[in-house]
Amino acid sequence: MTSVRDHAAAYLAMRRNLGYKLHKHGRLLMEFIGYLDDHGHRTITIDAATAWATAPASSTPAYWCQRLSAARCFARYLSAFDPACQVPPPGLLRSATSRPAPYLYPPEEIAALIHAAGTLANPLQAATHQALIGLLAVTGMRPGEAVALDAGDIDLDAGLVTVCGKYDRTRLVPLHDTTVLMLRQYRQRCQQLCPTPATSSFFLSTTGTRLTVSRVDAVFAQLLVRAGISRRCGRSPRVHDITQPAGCPAAGRPWGDGNRIHASPEPQGPSPQASIIGSRAPASRTPPAPPPAAGLRPVLDPARPLARKRAPARRKGEPRGHFRMPCKHLRTRETAGRNPA
Repeated sequence: MTSVRDHAAAYLAMRRNLGYKLHKHGRLLMEFIGYLDDHGHRTITIDAATAWATAPASSTPAYWCQRLSAARCFARYLSAFDPACQVPPPGLLRSATSRPAPYLYPPEEIAALIHAAGTLANPLQAATHQALIGLLAVTGMRPGEAVALDAGDIDLDAGLVTVCGKYDRTRLVPLHDTTVLMLRQYRQRCQQLCPTPATSSFFLSTTGTRLTVSRVDAVFAQLLVRAGISRRCGRSPRVHDITQPAGCPAAGRPWGDGNRIHASPEPQGPSPQASIIGSRAPASRTPPAPPPAAGLRPVLDPARPLARKRAPARRKGEPRGHFRMPCKHLRTRETAGRNPA
């Protein structure tokens, strides 16, 4: 007889072969299997799944729902092999939390962040975070996708970036000429500061290794303080929110002399030249139509329904549905041979 643990291993192997990574889901599931073994449960029951999901008393209801979801997905799979398995119904645990709205950065704040990145003490760290923030702002990549880029993933001659996203799906992201110029300057600066990096990553850390998202988050928290960007409408800004467009992120060219890549003394506004880092166009906003002049009504007034032309009244003795030509000047069969008076 196959044990529940063997079924769990087969379940995870099947889903991972389908392309799911299941890092957190797999860890939670194996914790649930250990709970069943410790309490002597031979199969899954609703009471056991609920007790395990709510075991961390200090956790939030949202985390309880995540734990119960991991148990429910496996229970659906196990019920095909074990008729005694009980599947916890959806909605058994409810969470009042909802997905928070993203923080939208205006172009001025993007410029201030790039300027703040140029003030970091380490020159390689300053250049890396300036280029990283600029690329996120104009392409909409996720931070994890950006730090996972290798040098071969960015074709500066063709102006294309090959991005490997979720579920190992790849996509091509075109780059504007100003973005290509910015990335070329960054690579030249990396060759000066770190001639022999320890990784093939495009974005380098201070030690010449690949960046991590956790380290990017830590440095970005410092940049928010330096740029004077604080919580707005109860939402804390994150580096992940840079991918949410709030217009065209125009920051002054953050590239200085040949010795150090740094931001200009003050964040510059949009410029028709190379001051705009990338090609992300602002959201089109159609200006409202001007109000009509006094005493005039527009041709199509939404508040006024269109007039419908009424059909001519049916004559007495005329069958319903009879079609009558509305023109009065057509000659009928009776008057065809007469001359008009």
